[in-house]
Amino acid sequence: MASQHETGEQLLTKRQLAQKLQVSMRSIDRRISQGEFPRGLKVGSSVRWRSSIIDAWISSNCPAEKKGGRR
Repeated sequence: MASQHETGEQLLTKRQLAQKLQVSMRSIDRRISQGEFPRGLKVGSSVRWRSSIIDAWISSNCPAEKKGGRR
């Protein structure tokens, strides 16, 4: 079961995210490292993604995240 943020919003684990997107967890890792995925929230020693951010990202055709300052 996904945890919930203080606002009551669902926070997804990487496994839940992979299931939602129908991709492997390795695919998510790859997209994160290439800057092609929304940033997650650090929760203790793990990372979670807000379901609303993921839904908005999907609705906007999955644009790449901008990397700050690197060329």
